[in-house]
This record gives sequence, structure tokens and C-alpha cells, in this order.
Amino acid sequence: RAALLRAIDEEYRAEALYQHILGQIGQTRPMSMIARSERHHAWILESLAIAHGVEIPPNAWAGKRMPDVGDARAGCRAGVESEKKTIALYDELLKVELPDDLKRAFTHLRAVSADHHLRAFEACS
Repeated sequence: RAALLRAIDEEYRAEALYQHILGQIGQTRPMSMIARSERHHAWILESLAIAHGVEIPPNAWAGKRMPDVGDARAGCRAGVESEKKTIALYDELLKVELPDDLKRAFTHLRAVSADHHLRAFEACS
């Protein structure tokens, strides 16, 4: 339960950050695509929460003040740091005993962050 709630919160955080940055720099790639992907990641975890009888928490990041960036490159650098944080969380969560479906989801979401999101942000930063 705790691992699932932490993962949901992390995906909410990343989505809120990327939406905030998009509000400053406009709908630019890869930020716009990754923000949409974070919403999908949260949905995956919310679906697992329902399947495991865990109440979906409110999004504590909605409306929360996020750091401002000056331009798209700075936004991408913020994305790099954010994805590193996400990867580190999944590394931590994957060390505990988990049901198979959560382990598969966490492994998949970690791989997407490391192999796609992080690389895209590094390329534009």
C-alpha cells in the first residue's frame, strides 16, 4: 500500500511540474509529450490502487507552487532532475517485496523514465 501511494504521488508531482513548465514556455516537445505520459503513468497506478482496494489519494501537487524556469532549455534541465528523482524512487520501491503486478508496473515505469524521458530531457537541455 505505502509503495503504491508513494509511486502515485511521484507521478502526480512530475505531471504537475511539467504542466507548470509548459505554462511558462508553451506547448513544446518533449515536455508536452512527457507531461501527457505522466498522466498515463498516474492512471496506471490509480488502476492498480483500485485493483488492490487502496483508496486513490487526492493529488497533493495540484495547485502547488512549482519552480519557475526561464526558457525551454532550463525546463529540460528541470526535467532531467525530475526524472532522476523518479528513477531513484522506483529503485527504492523495487527493493521491497511487492505483488507481481506492482513489480511489473514499477519496473516498466522506471524503464520509461530512464530510457525515454530522461534521455529526451538530456537531449534538449
